[in-house]
Amino acid sequence: MDNNNEMDAPIAIIAVISLVGMIGVGSLLAGVFTPVRDWLLEKKIVVTAQEALVSIDQWGIGLDLPRIVLTGAVLLGALALLISAGARRRKGEK
Repeated sequence: MDNNNEMDAPIAIIAVISLVGMIGVGSLLAGVFTPVRDWLLEKKIVVTAQEALVSIDQWGIGLDLPRIVLTGAVLLGALALLISAGARRRKGEK
């Protein structure tokens, strides 16, 4: 039984290119992220990992409880605006 498929080669090529691309983007972001992390800490948008309730230890930053609550409120507000806009759009289509 022959299990060769015409799509095997292109899928393998796409997988390799994707892996190389993710590694490249990851290394680029690591170089770019250091000044961004320093700016976020300077402006007190995030806190150091030692002070954080939720942290990303590899980057040394995180969020404490007030910042978590504020982030949740902003996300809920954005969700409410999206739902409202969708309802208005649906109402206008009828």
